[in-house]
Amino acid sequence: MSQEQTAHEETPEEIQARLAAARADLAASVDALADRISPSAQVREAAQEVKASARELGQSLRDPGTDLRERA
Repeated sequence: MSQEQTAHEETPEEIQARLAAARADLAASVDALADRISPSAQVREAAQEVKASARELGQSLRDPGTDLRERA
């Protein structure tokens, strides 16, 4: 193999860097998926949704122009 690399060939260092970046991306994706499916994350998300709904309901009850039948 010659000292000069053609345009389409990667050096071993470039290949290693590309693989390291791919591993890091994959690890981040796996961590994100694990967080999404963990029971504690699901409980936390459900609690946030309940709090948001309660805030909206509280705001609509304070607003005299809101008809409760529209909310049901």
